[in-house]
Amino acid sequence: SAGIWIWMNNSSWSQLHTLSPDSMVTGDMDNNGLDDVVIDFGSAGIWIWMNNSSWSQLHTLSPDSMVTGNVDNNGLDDVVIDFGATGIWIWMNNSSWSLLHSLSSDSMVSGDMDSNGQDDVIIDFGNTYGLWVWMNNSSWVKLHSLSADSLVTGNIDGLASVAPSNNLELSDTLPEVEIIELPEVELEVQLP
Repeated sequence: SAGIWIWMNNSSWSQLHTLSPDSMVTGDMDNNGLDDVVIDFGSAGIWIWMNNSSWSQLHTLSPDSMVTGNVDNNGLDDVVIDFGATGIWIWMNNSSWSLLHSLSSDSMVSGDMDSNGQDDVIIDFGNTYGLWVWMNNSSWVKLHSLSADSLVTGNIDGLASVAPSNNLELSDTLPEVEIIELPEVELEVQLP
């Protein structure tokens, strides 16, 4: 495997690691203006390359999927991680875990759906529950009863605000969140 390489300052390649990742996302976890890289190294767990200078293990489990976004609008990007049967969790403010939902997702993206500066999390819960948005870090809103083949976010029409459609099926509900414990991080694992 060729590992992970970064194209630095639009001028040269720099190898970040010799291992190849299962998946990666970026986000500014400490609000210093530098994006940090969250990397799933499979059986070695999830690691963060912070401030282009140091490694920190986020968790020993390998996720099904990950997205980043400033979910609580405090300037720090949060990491939303689907741990499969363990559910969807948020690594908030680079400091603590919070269970978002006990279901696993088919796919997830983040984006500011209502132009308030706060990222929302759009989750496809599959054919059983369809598309939902975790709005403003406070409530679930159903987008559609169907599952999507893929998801992206962006302000395509240039509008400053996106108002919810009046035809949302707000009476539909997701199953209640089952409170479970996320397995503790074992920091004895060393990144190869």
